[in-house]
Order: sequence, then structure tokens, then C-alpha cells
Amino acid sequence: MWKHSMRETSRQKSQFCIGCCSVCLVVFAVAVLMTTMAITPVIFLSLAEKNSGETDLTVYTDYYSGYNQLNWTLAQSVLSDQVLYTYNAPRVNHWATSFLAPKNCLGWNPDDPENNAFTYSGPPVVASDDAQTAANKAALRAQCSANPDSCIGLICSKSTQVYSWLIDTNLEKEYGIGREWTLPPVPIGSVYLGTASAKNLGLGVGDSVIMSYDTQMFGSVFASIKASSIPDPGSISDVRYVNALMTISAIYQDDGTNKFPGWARTGFNGVLEYGTILESIAPFLHPIYPASYHQAVIEASRNHVQYGLAGQIVFACDKPRTNCYQDSNYGTVATRVLSWASDIRFRLGFNLVDASPDTLTALSSVSTFSQFLSLITSIVVALFVGLSCFLIYNLLMVSVETKTFELGILRMIGQTRAGTVHMILIQAATYSIPAWAIGLVLAQVAFIPGKRFIQNIANIEVSARLTSKSVAVATVLGILVPAIAAILPIRQALSGNLRDSLDKRHSKVKPVMVTIERSGPGSLSSIFPVALTGAILAGITFSIYYLVPKALVENNLALLFDIFMALLLGMLLGMVMLSFNVQPIVEKVLLTAMLMFVFFENAAIHSLVAQNLVAHRMRNRKTATMFAFSMAFIIFLSVNLSVELNGLEFSKMQSLGAQIQITDTDASDGYGIPAATISVIEETLINTQPFVVDWAFSSASILSSDDVVEATQVANMGRIVDYKIAVYAVSPNWFNIPLPASDVYILAESNTADWTSGLSVSEQLYAYQASSSAAISTILRQTLAITQTNGHSNFSDTFLYQTTLAVGSGTVTQNKVLSPAAFISSAPYTRMTKFPTSSRTAALVSFPTYLDLHNGRLDTADKIPIQCYRIALDTSVPDYAARLATLVSTLNDVITGTSASLDSLDEELDSIESSRKLLSTIFNLATVLVMLITLFSLNGCMYTNITEQGKELGVLRALGVTKWGIFRIYTYEAFVLTSAAGLLGSLIGAAIGWSMAAQRAVMTQTPVGFPFPWDLSAVALCTSVISSLISTSGPVYGLVGKKKIVAILRE
Repeated sequence: MWKHSMRETSRQKSQFCIGCCSVCLVVFAVAVLMTTMAITPVIFLSLAEKNSGETDLTVYTDYYSGYNQLNWTLAQSVLSDQVLYTYNAPRVNHWATSFLAPKNCLGWNPDDPENNAFTYSGPPVVASDDAQTAANKAALRAQCSANPDSCIGLICSKSTQVYSWLIDTNLEKEYGIGREWTLPPVPIGSVYLGTASAKNLGLGVGDSVIMSYDTQMFGSVFASIKASSIPDPGSISDVRYVNALMTISAIYQDDGTNKFPGWARTGFNGVLEYGTILESIAPFLHPIYPASYHQAVIEASRNHVQYGLAGQIVFACDKPRTNCYQDSNYGTVATRVLSWASDIRFRLGFNLVDASPDTLTALSSVSTFSQFLSLITSIVVALFVGLSCFLIYNLLMVSVETKTFELGILRMIGQTRAGTVHMILIQAATYSIPAWAIGLVLAQVAFIPGKRFIQNIANIEVSARLTSKSVAVATVLGILVPAIAAILPIRQALSGNLRDSLDKRHSKVKPVMVTIERSGPGSLSSIFPVALTGAILAGITFSIYYLVPKALVENNLALLFDIFMALLLGMLLGMVMLSFNVQPIVEKVLLTAMLMFVFFENAAIHSLVAQNLVAHRMRNRKTATMFAFSMAFIIFLSVNLSVELNGLEFSKMQSLGAQIQITDTDASDGYGIPAATISVIEETLINTQPFVVDWAFSSASILSSDDVVEATQVANMGRIVDYKIAVYAVSPNWFNIPLPASDVYILAESNTADWTSGLSVSEQLYAYQASSSAAISTILRQTLAITQTNGHSNFSDTFLYQTTLAVGSGTVTQNKVLSPAAFISSAPYTRMTKFPTSSRTAALVSFPTYLDLHNGRLDTADKIPIQCYRIALDTSVPDYAARLATLVSTLNDVITGTSASLDSLDEELDSIESSRKLLSTIFNLATVLVMLITLFSLNGCMYTNITEQGKELGVLRALGVTKWGIFRIYTYEAFVLTSAAGLLGSLIGAAIGWSMAAQRAVMTQTPVGFPFPWDLSAVALCTSVISSLISTSGPVYGLVGKKKIVAILRE
């Protein structure tokens, strides 16, 4: 049996190569995709770490515990019995540590840089000082003597408030906290400064800097040292700050590492060594302390006494810590990390400490896209498996149908039905075994550069080997695909009778088929299709009825996406099968249009091609199904991903509202962007005009900026319903500056009174007729009972604005009456909608109205905190990119050291555009691969069609039809077949994609449009032409081109 199968394989090398390539493609695609998806979570992990920093858990004291520091040494002993709990390190992060350049300090002697006595006692008087200078120094010395802690601020002209981090470098490096942090432990007497801090101080590596160290960081340590090292500790008054002269040993890029959280990297930062900080500052203690005290501080530092007083403890969940996140299912990751974190907090004391799963929290924002990507990969794998099954099925069917006579001879000389089955299965195995080995080798080779690409993106070390799971699944599929594909060919081989198999005189093409059905009780074979269909439908509906609620209750997005995938594939396949009803009509239209208006063929060729399409319909339907389903899936997937990317782009445009946005990231302090910073920002914008077209600003919301405000809401006058709302004051030109997209601002209705003529909504807010008015969301128009007459709202109607204040142990609600100024469906920066939502929407008012709504808590408008600046630019200038980069750099320098941050729309959209180009390339390649598989199937179908019609072709040749004419006939047939299937598949994919785009627009309230992938359609059209030429040239040449007419008629 093996010898016969190998002999058949050697005789039909082309079919063997096609089948081998198909299985090889499945093994290759499954192995690469599954391995890639296994390491894809590290990409999303790196994105999350940009915000959270590279810490899995941060533990700090609970606000109500009565403690403000943690004993790291004790925590280690409590957690020591579980290895995964011991991967931690202590930290102290202290805001507002003053750093000063010595050259800016009066009294600093560069010839004696280690002498810091003047920072406590004041500048010394020297002989060269004139009387006035001497008097000033004497006054300063008197003030310094009275209060040494304030002395450094009196004698130094510029101070930089630095966020200082005390870290144990070796421990954090061991546990992978800061993978890109390559600096060694901070040397004794040194500090590492971030680029922003060094630039602000005007210092470089090797320079000296004065650090005003706050001893309250380890207050109890200093108190115990003082008590044990000084005979009469009460005789010496404590000096809180140590003015230590430190050497800048290194300057690191603030945004070059994720060692610290993203919110901290935007300001001034400095790094000190946790284990040697006390030893570093000991030489610079106030001279009032005796030498024994200095030595005791050094000894305490070397004994690591300070490790008992940590500001926080940072944890890594594993070694390496990336192991915790190697799963695309966010629910699985969250369960693992939260269980680990909860046990740690329980051991340390729920009532004593609080904890934050930093990376997990940040990862939740990208988890949906990660799982969606996993879904896409699963669908792609399923698609390739299905296509390969189809292809090998076609190849085996071709083999069975073209070897009908040989099979009849074998059966006649005694081959059993089991022998026939074994022969076909062995032939299928000849495809799978070599293809499996070649596919795995190619997958391993191809994954090596892919691994480097992913590693460069995520900056995380990943293995270059295929995962064992991917190899196992690829192996199973490599064996199962040919076995599954052989089922129907085996049935076909066993169903034919011996007489028909041995008949070579008649054509195998059956233009007329007659089916006879016996009335009465049906056999099992007659009821099986209906029973199977019913069972499948019942199983699907029951699964949806049970599994969808289960997934929603358990918040199992992976299961929900699996259900979605199954429904999607079923819907696509169902619509493809429905399209068979109109495919003959489409084929006829395409054929007529092509032959009559493009190639101007004669009527005979037209008639022959039309008859071939009818005669070969059942066989060609397999290829048509494969191609239509593949195109429908690719078009749908491309549309869906384009919609997702368009939604991301629109969300960025809407949230920023202009090319540049400057926002205060800490509105809760009630101050907003500092007034001095605002002055410099506006001066910079004025100097950059006309490149800067215009800018507008808004306040922080009343809720976020006022500590006593617990809630803000609006209600109808009867106070029957109320809705949460955020109130912002906006400048008069808020809606006047150019927008990045027209849909960012959608005005549903505004006041049309005469006085509003020529005024935008934001300008109307400042008119005296619109005092005490607010622009609100369209959804509130009906819920606040605003009356309408002839389709127009009554803008004189009123509603209540309610402010809930915390007063003592209770609350007080204050009411203000407002009227609507406009109803807005979409607005830049703020949330406006016309759809029902549980989220807080916005109300926009003028600055005077905003002040009035505070009810006296703010007395002047200049105290209103400014939270946001939107800056519109002239994007048409030739050197736009360079000028934008210069402006962004200048504004970043202005806001450095404040709580403000800058976002550039172009930078945000560039990353999305890169993703779009990458996905476009991937889908074009996928289209080519699908067309390649279709080409194999089409080649098999055309080979069978031409072989079965050998005698007819001989007759046509005898009647005068040229070889070129016969080639054209079958080329037209192949092209019409693939074009009709591709057109129907594209329409199906586009229809489903449009429905999902419309659904997303309603659910996310973003007008994302419908981006049809014309590039994919062009690729499909070009490959259809190429496929039709390739699939017909070989068989036509083999039967007609190489043989004479007599030889053809004799076969």
C-alpha cells in the first residue's frame, strides 16, 4: 500500500507539492502565531509600565493606621516563608527636597568646596567687603543663627524642588525593578539627577550640588542616635535639615527608564542610595553636633538601621517579574496577581497597610485590545486550518475523480473497501509528514527575527524558541488536517459502482442529474442531514443561552470573545452559503460584461464558458466557498480593525481638542497651572504666531478643585431626577479655535435669538442675556424637562444646579438656578453626549458664572484654577514637523517642575498610523496567502474539469478551435469564478463590518465612519487574474498543447 501511494505521489508531483505546501502553511502559521501570542503580553506589559513603573505591588502605611513609615526588616521576616513574597525592596520618595547650585549661594568658597558651615551660620565677612555688604552679611548671619533651617534659603538665590528617590539599587536590580536602569549603586556622597533637574540647576556630571536633606525621613533614627551618643541631648536643639554637598555622579534620562511611575518622570527627580544615605550626609551635619554624633550616624548607616523606616515597599511578583503577565487573558493575570497581593497585605496587616497593584491597574487599560488581538489570532488560525482542509479535500477529490478507472481495476482484482480507505489515508499522510517537519523548521527560523522585533519594542528579554504548546498544536493539526480532509474523498471513492468506474467511453461531466426519492419511512442516511442540522442549532443556542450569562457574571472576557468568534465564523459561513443563490447571476453578469465590453469575444466562446460554469458548478463551488469565505473574513477583519484605529484617533482628537494640549495633572490641589507658568506659556504662544493660530483655556471642574465639594449635579425644577455633572469655566473662544476634526464638536441646538447672531456658544456664555446659563449635553434636554415648540427648545426654561458640601460630620446642598445656553452632542476635552450614559457629563459656563456657582468660596476670578490650554497650530506650513518639535520642546521647558503636562496630537496619531500601516501590510500579505491557497484549489478544480472534458476538447480542436481559444475558455471560467466569489465575499465582509462599525459608534459614542479597504480589493482582483492564468495554463498545456487531436480523442 505504501509503495502504491509513493508511486502515485511520484507520478503527481504537482499535487504532492500543493498538498505539502498547504499543510506546511498550517503548521507554520499555527506555530508562529501561537508563539507570538504567547509573548505578545510583554508588549502590553511594557505599555502599562510606562504609566505604572516596573513595580507589581507598592505597600505603604494606611492613612488611619497612625503610622507613616514601614519596618522593612520586620516585613521581610513576616514574609520569609514564601519565596514569592520576598522579592521586595524598601523605598523612600520625598517630594520637595531642595537642591541648590553652590555658585548661587552667598559665602560658598570654590577653593574649599567641602566647607558647608556657611549654610548654617551665614556668609562669613571678609576683609574685602565694604560696609554695606558687611552689614548685610551680619544681618544674614543673625537670621541664620536664630533659625539654621531657613539659612540656606536666605543665602542661595535659586532652589530646585526635586522629587528624591531613596532606593536599594542592588535589590531592585535583582528583582527586575527597572530593567533598563544600568547605573550602579549611588556612591557615598553622590547623587544621580534626572536630565530636567540637572538642566534646571545648570550643572553637569562631576559638579557639586547642595542637597537640603530632611531628617524627618528617618526621624526616629536620628532621635535614638542623639539620645545614645550625646550625654545631654536636651542641651542641643535639633536642626531639621542637613545641607550636604553632594557630587553629581551621573545624569539619567527621565523618560529613558520605567523604574519610577510615569507621573513622577515629568518633574524634577533625583536618586539617592538607601543603604548609604546616612553615611553620605553625616559629614555635613550642623557643627553644633559633636563628633560622636557624626560617628554614630555613620555606624547606624552601616548597620542599616534606616531599613526599619521605609516610606514604601515595592514588590516583584516573580523572578523574572514578566512571568506573572505571560497570558493574554487579563482575568487570569488579575486573579493571579491579586491573590498574591492580597495575601501579602493580609500578612502585613489589613488595618495597618494599604497596597496598590501598580502594573495590573495600568494593564487593565490595554487588556481589552490584548484579548481582541488574541481573538483575531484564533480566528486566523481557524481560517488557515479550514482553508487547508478545503484544499487537501479538493486535492484528494481530484485524485479520486481522475483515478476512477484505476480504482475500478483495483477493486476488480480484489482490493477491499478497507484497502481503498487505507490507500487514500496513506496518500494524505504523504502530505502531512514532510510538511510537518518543514513547517516547524521554517517557523523556528522565521520566529528568530520576529523575536528580536518584539524584544526591541518591549525591551523585555524573550525566548527565541517556539513554545511547546505551539509545537504540540501545530503537530496535532498537521496530522488531523489531512485526516479530516480525507473523509469525503473516501466516501466518494466507496460510493461509485464498478461499472461506472470502468466506463471510459462516456464523459464524466453530467449536464443533467436525476434524483429519485422513495416515499415512506426514510432511512437513517436520509434523515441524518436534517437531524444533524437540528442538533447543531440546538447546541449553539443552548451554549449561547448558558455561556453568555456565565461569561458576563464571571467577567470572563476570554470566554465572551470565544463565543463572539464562533458566532462570527458561523455568520460569515451562513452568509457565504446564502450567496450561492445569487452567484450564478453574478457570474453571468461578469461574464457578459467581460467578454462583450472588455475582450470583445465572439458568441461561441461566450456560450462555451457559460456552459462550463453550469457543468462544473458543483465542483467549483468548493473553491468559490473557500475564496468567498476568506475574502469576507479578511474584509471584515480589516474594516473592524480600521474602525478600532479610527476610534482611537477620534478619541485622541476629542480628548486633546487641538494640536497641543497642556493640562494640570493635579487639579485636586485647587491651584491649577501656576500663574507664573501661564504667563510664560502665553508669552511663548504670542511670540510663535502666526504658526500658533489661536489658543483657549478652561478651568478645573468645581468638583475636582474644591476640597469641600463632595458632589455636583443637575436636576429638573421638581427635583424628581438628578444627574452627575462636572462644571468647567471656558474662555470666550473655546469653540472658536480650529479643531483637528469636524466631528469633535457637534452642536445639537443653540439659542437662535437675535442677540446670538454671529456668536459662538462659548461667546454667548459671556453675554449678559445668558448670565447664569450653561452649555450642557444633548441627553439632558429631555431629562431636565426642557420644553420644545415646533422642534425648537425653550432656552428660557430653567433647571437646578446642586452642590453638595461637606460641613462638619454632615453635608449641605446648595442650589442655583441655571438656564441652558446650548445642547451639545460632542465637544473637545469635555464629555458631551446625546446617548444615555452613567458617566459624568460636562456643563460649560463662563468664568463669572463659575465664580458665582462657588457661593463665595472663591472671591476673585484670578483664583480660579486653570486646568487646560488647547493650542491650535497652522498645519499647512511647509516645515510643520520641525516647528512643532521646537514649540513642544520650548513649552516642555516652561512647564518642567510643575504639575502640568503636555500632549501633542501628532505624536499620539503617529503611533496609531504606524499600527495602521503595519496592519495594512499584514492584511495584504494575508490576502496574498489566501489567494495562494485558493490558487492551489483552483488549479485542482481546473485540472479535473479539463481532464474530464478531454474528449470534448478533442472534438472542439477537430472543429477548428485553436489551442489559444481553449486556453481562453478556461481562463475566463477561472477568472469569473474567483471574481464572483471575491465580490460576494467582499460584500459580505463589508456588510458585517458596517454593522459592527455602526454598533461601535452607538456604544462608544464616537463617529468612526466606515473605512472600506480598497487596497485589499485591488490585491484580490490582481491575484484573481494571476490565479486564473496559472491554474489553467498547466492543465491546458498538458492535455491540449502537448498532444495531437487524435491522441486526445483516443483517451
